[in-house]
Amino acid sequence: MIPPRRQLDGSVLGLLVLLASSVAAPLAAQAHSRVWLGLGPLGGAARADGAEGYAIMAEIVYQTGPHYFALRAAGAADPSGENADEFGEIGVLYGRAAKRSWGHASLAAGLAITGVSSCDDELTGGTCTTLGVPVTAEATARVASFFGLGAQAFANLNSKSAYGGVVVFLQLGSLRE
Repeated sequence: MIPPRRQLDGSVLGLLVLLASSVAAPLAAQAHSRVWLGLGPLGGAARADGAEGYAIMAEIVYQTGPHYFALRAAGAADPSGENADEFGEIGVLYGRAAKRSWGHASLAAGLAITGVSSCDDELTGGTCTTLGVPVTAEATARVASFFGLGAQAFANLNSKSAYGGVVVFLQLGSLRE
């Protein structure tokens, strides 16, 4: 039997690799820099120790050519569950993005301050904060030159409790082709 942590890590990383295949194609000329805000109010996430909850995400992204820079915050909570637990992060990411006629796809990783509301660290009174490595893969469909819809798979690899999930988000900003 595979321990739960390895199942979660393997499933999320497998999904990230699958989504990243759309970025692997040769990049077309991308003459315009773009800036957008991503707001993800619908999603779900789970930690390696079994905690799960509703996920939300907010990001500010700057893309120039194939270079993708993001300031991103994401979190998850289950306020109605027996063991209400929260976990989340705020960090910076760098990656590669491919603009297509339908929108864009990207794969990024970075460094984040990661918080978990409960963990096995007695020295901190049950609250854990650590550095994490966030990894994201996203694809968006451009609806208009300023509006798009997207999905982002994410994972955070850290020393306290790795987690991952998927969030659907709205994309607002400079999305021209």
